[in-house]
Amino acid sequence: MRASPDAAPSRRSGRPRVTERRGFQARFGAILERLREGEISRRRAARELGIGYATLKRLLEAADHDRREGAS
Repeated sequence: MRASPDAAPSRRSGRPRVTERRGFQARFGAILERLREGEISRRRAARELGIGYATLKRLLEAADHDRREGAS
């Protein structure tokens, strides 16, 4: 069922985004540095962040895309 264009905005339903977790962005930034320096594996990084490997992979791809777009 689609909302009409005149309808008031509704709350998003479903699972909250992992990026909206308190403190996640800071922890992700620190993990990203450790990954880039080769200190930890992606699997270990996902475990430390409390997320799945596939979720980490999506986040890393998005971060890489954003970094490349910013360089253009």
